[in-house]
Amino acid sequence: MPGSDKPTRELLDFYLEAGVDALIGEEPVDRFAPEPTPMAARAPVARPPDVEVKSRVAQPAAPQAPDEVAMAARAAAKSAKTLDE
Repeated sequence: MPGSDKPTRELLDFYLEAGVDALIGEEPVDRFAPEPTPMAARAPVARPPDVEVKSRVAQPAAPQAPDEVAMAARAAAKSAKTLDE
């Protein structure tokens, strides 16, 4: 049937004229979602009961709230006498 693919061809021509230049799948993909971790990475690690684990790594301070940072920046700007300060 040579005439049966005319609507398909017209639709493809419309897409090309509209600027469509890539094909996508039928299901949407959230590219911003974090990748799931493999099940093996989620399994807890068993430790012998006689092993004591001590952390020697200093914990970083909690980040300041955005409002506190903005207020500190405003205070520094008010006290500056020149643009370099």
